[in-house]
Amino acid sequence: MSPKLLAKIRPFLDLAEKLGKFQAQMLNGRVEKVEVVYSGDLARYDVNPITTILLKGLLDPILQENVNFVNAPLVAKNRGITVVQTTTDNAEDYNNLITVTIYTDKGKRILAGTLFQNNDSRIVNIDGYRINAATTGHMLVVPHIDKPRIVGRRHPGGR
Repeated sequence: MSPKLLAKIRPFLDLAEKLGKFQAQMLNGRVEKVEVVYSGDLARYDVNPITTILLKGLLDPILQENVNFVNAPLVAKNRGITVVQTTTDNAEDYNNLITVTIYTDKGKRILAGTLFQNNDSRIVNIDGYRINAATTGHMLVVPHIDKPRIVGRRHPGGR
C-alpha cells in the first residue's frame, strides 16, 4: 500500500475493524456472505485494505485460528464466505459511510459507521435503526419488539 493511500484511508481502518468486531458479537448463525458498501468520498480510493481489516475484525473473535491482515481474505474464502464490496458516490447524510451486511444461515445483520470531525468514529445504523454511538468503551444492544403494554404490564396477582 502506498504511503499516500495509507494516509487517506488510515482513519477508516480502525473504524472498519471495530465494525467487524461489533458484527462478530451480534452474529446469529454461520456466516455465509459479507457485503461491504463504501459510500461518499471514500469510494474514490482503493478500499481493499479496508475490507481486509474488516474481515480480520469479524473473523478473529469467532474462529479458533489466528486471523490477521495478511490471511483474512484467504480464511474467509476457505470457510466458504462470499465477500462482496461495492462503492458509490452517494453517502446519504454523511461524507463517508461504511455499511456492512452479514448474511448467515439464520438471517442478516446490517451495521453502518462513519467518521465525524477529527476522525471521531461512530456507529450510525444498526439493522435499519438510526443511532449515533461512539465506538469506544462498552455498548449494550438490546433488541425488542415495540408493542403496546410490553413495558409496565401488570402481571396476574401483581399490584
